[in-house]
Amino acid sequence: MPTRMFQPEQYTTFTFTQRTFDYESGKVVLGYSLGEEYRFVETYFFPIPKRVLSVAEKQVVEKLVLFLHLAAGVSYYKTAVPETIILETGELSPEVARFFSELYLHGLGEFSFRNSLSLTGRCQFPQGKKTSANGGDQEAEESTDSQSTIQLSKKYLIPLGGGKDSLVSVEMLRTLPYPLATFVLGDFPVIEAVAKLTEVPLFVVKRELDPQLFELNKQGAYNGHVPISAIFSISALITAVLEDFSTVVASQERSASSGNVVYEGREINHQYSKSFAFERALHDVLKSDVSDALSYFSLLRPLSELHIAKIFSRLEEYHYRFTSCNRAFHLSGSQISGPGRGLWCGNCPKCRFVFLALAPFLSRKELLQIFGQNLLGQVEQLQGFLDILGLGEMKPFECVGEFEEAWWCFSHLSRIPEWKSDAIIQVIVQLAPEITNELKDPALFSLGTEHLLDAEMKSVVHEFARP
Repeated sequence: MPTRMFQPEQYTTFTFTQRTFDYESGKVVLGYSLGEEYRFVETYFFPIPKRVLSVAEKQVVEKLVLFLHLAAGVSYYKTAVPETIILETGELSPEVARFFSELYLHGLGEFSFRNSLSLTGRCQFPQGKKTSANGGDQEAEESTDSQSTIQLSKKYLIPLGGGKDSLVSVEMLRTLPYPLATFVLGDFPVIEAVAKLTEVPLFVVKRELDPQLFELNKQGAYNGHVPISAIFSISALITAVLEDFSTVVASQERSASSGNVVYEGREINHQYSKSFAFERALHDVLKSDVSDALSYFSLLRPLSELHIAKIFSRLEEYHYRFTSCNRAFHLSGSQISGPGRGLWCGNCPKCRFVFLALAPFLSRKELLQIFGQNLLGQVEQLQGFLDILGLGEMKPFECVGEFEEAWWCFSHLSRIPEWKSDAIIQVIVQLAPEITNELKDPALFSLGTEHLLDAEMKSVVHEFARP
């Protein structure tokens, strides 16, 4: 490792060098290089299959490992954002090349904005006639068909993030007569504790980033937000095939498609890899290049954040164990101390929005017990609440709902005796008196039409969405 400061502009190529998957250990090794100087290795440990996979199933796994290789590379690519991407491990179909070019371009949107970088003309994946794997099962590589024919059992795998949304999905799908399991990427005791409450099986995939990445960040490499949900989703898809699940059910709501700011003529969305655009693109490329037997969709896409919060308010068994605060999911463990019980820092956009979204549907006493403090009583948090209301500079770069949802909550709370005297509400009423007007916005509590749900899934969501 050189001791000089890292200079991103010196590097013009980023190469995907190798990938391997050992079925006996579940170990995936992904290799990358930056120029000629730096080589990186990222490692995953998947569940060891308890069944013998067919040649076609192994082919599907190999294609998904390719997808993981490409998606995970974003963490290393962003250190210098080289002009040229090289793939040494096969060729990509036009559909796959386009999918990952879009993932890097839009998934690094916030990163480019914060670093004042231009991604125009970059993030272009090379394309060829076929997709192949490197270092995997030889029999699985013999077929060059763009799509593999397999059969998977009708079972649902639900990526679990520890927050309210995925728990709502679990309870919705529990009403159907199909086996369920949950999935998590990484070692997070907070999520595993919540997973136990669901009483369905949990699959955990371990991930080890190359330590050089953290050293380069200290030396001046570009750093910032990456589309982690894409890596999460593709890891879940690999697990699904290994464990004979036909469907990965995500839990992204419709507000995840709303952007934050326009930069270089493109809308920048912190949640791109949770957006409907990404969901549809992943769904389509699975069907075109992987297998028609494997599905991916978001169950909660027709719902607003408020509607999900309303449903979650009825799931009392999870109220004191869930969290959406990112500081609870640090690689070295929860970074939260104090009244949040290691679950809520109480001073970030996620905490503010979830507190606000639940306030209309829970008693004041219960909400304060969940968070350990009253965020609406702390005037020093005013700017943060203005930002999620649309009265600040811009929507926070976080997974928060739309301005209209926050506005509806403040309007509602401003007329409730147990909330209206709190410091934040009083100040906001002074700044925007019209917020006290009674709001009747049925769109916030109606089902949207932009989703990939079939009739059975729409029926489940509709049943839970009833008043």
